[in-house]
Amino acid sequence: MNANEDRLIARLFKDTLTVVMLSMIASTIGNVIDGIITGSFLGTDAIAAFGFTVPYQRFVTIFPGSARARNANSVQ
Repeated sequence: MNANEDRLIARLFKDTLTVVMLSMIASTIGNVIDGIITGSFLGTDAIAAFGFTVPYQRFVTIFPGSARARNANSVQ
């Protein structure tokens, strides 16, 4: 690879990293707010159920293509 390709790859990596980090921060803030609302209004059983869904949501956030393909296969 030449120097221009190296700079392009480095810039794309930094841009992608920034977007992914901001997405994860926004998702985490949303989960905290959802947890507070769920716990306040629906009780302990609801917050426990919410806690089980958070890892799946993280998986879908990190690997959106694989979860989309799996869900499409389960519909057929």
